[in-house]
Amino acid sequence: TSAFLKEYVALRDSAEKLKRLSKEMDVQQYLTTLEQEEENRTLKEDNRSKQLQVVYSLAIGLFFLMLLLGGVFLYKKSHSYVRKLTQLNQTVEQQKTELEQRNKDKDQIMRIVAHDLRNPIWGINALSKIMLDDMPASDKQHEGVQLIYSSSDATITLINELLEATMGLDEDMKKQPHDLCKVIS
Repeated sequence: TSAFLKEYVALRDSAEKLKRLSKEMDVQQYLTTLEQEEENRTLKEDNRSKQLQVVYSLAIGLFFLMLLLGGVFLYKKSHSYVRKLTQLNQTVEQQKTELEQRNKDKDQIMRIVAHDLRNPIWGINALSKIMLDDMPASDKQHEGVQLIYSSSDATITLINELLEATMGLDEDMKKQPHDLCKVIS
């Protein structure tokens, strides 16, 4: 019986040892499972975080791409506007030059016409003045001659003002003092 008892104790000890090992293995396996689940959860969170980062990166990339495309569009648009403005500016400069030339031509024609009109009007004015001086105030023709004289005098004043206005605009002509004696002789 003592041999049976020893064998029984040995079998019981080995059974308890197996039970303990089994429990330890179950706990070990349980801990391993928990660790794997925690690792899976952490990986899933990392994966979500990386997906969000990718989505945000794509959104930011698209935003900057749209900004870049908008900038290129605006640059091209402004470049075409600058080109059009340059062409318009050239047209305006050309028209300005033509207008200045036409204005000079007009002033030249006005001076010629005014000068050509002044000589006959001076003659009419001088003759009407002589006639007024020789004519008595009671003469019937005195009033008509007086009208001719005042009209010619007003016309001479207008022609002189016209000449002064056109000469004042001419930048090439400058008034300079001259010795009249030398000019007359």
